[in-house]
Amino acid sequence: MDATNEIQEDLVIRPGIPHVPGEPRLPSKPPPETALPPGTRAVSLNLAGVRVLNAHDVGAGEVQVVSMLVDGLSKDPVSVRLEAWEQVEDGADLPILEPGISLYRHEGAPPPFLDWRLLIIESDSGVRDTGKLVAALGDHADWRALSTALRELLAPGNPVLAAVVIVTAELMKVVGSVLMANRDDQIAYLAVTYDRDLDSLGLGRHVVRVGDAVVAWTIRAA
Repeated sequence: MDATNEIQEDLVIRPGIPHVPGEPRLPSKPPPETALPPGTRAVSLNLAGVRVLNAHDVGAGEVQVVSMLVDGLSKDPVSVRLEAWEQVEDGADLPILEPGISLYRHEGAPPPFLDWRLLIIESDSGVRDTGKLVAALGDHADWRALSTALRELLAPGNPVLAAVVIVTAELMKVVGSVLMANRDDQIAYLAVTYDRDLDSLGLGRHVVRVGDAVVAWTIRAA
């Protein structure tokens, strides 16, 4: 992949697993105090809000938000979603209404972990929806090889989470290479990993400053 547009994590929130070799030691939010309710049969993650502090464009530009999530249970090992907004100015809140954009919902026993990555970019790419992005990724040799590696890691049912994180980081780099013309297009890149037993899957509402944005998300259990 071209190093000129290789994304870099701005903020890592990973309270329950050890530091990954080669990963920058960045601030982490402590795990939530609330435990998963007994008998939990559904877990969801919503993107509650994004404020773009610097849109990395002259005047108003197009901003894309890409979510990538792995939970260790889903039939497709990695899910990707892209949302795009035009005419976004510095300091603007993206028009996300309550209860937010549903990025993930799992019915059944809680997953063993949630590894979630959120990339926010200024983009002039012709890829502006999830379908086109998934198609472009499917044509990418690195994406196919890494997806196969991830399937193999998850197959035993008890993957080493630190190893999963390394692969998902590389998968998100492929996403960046498809969507970004150069490194300066990156507005923010958030990497979050919550363990079921150690972190209660990050249950609750979270708000962080990451790169040139402020991001809010909510994880609920029912």
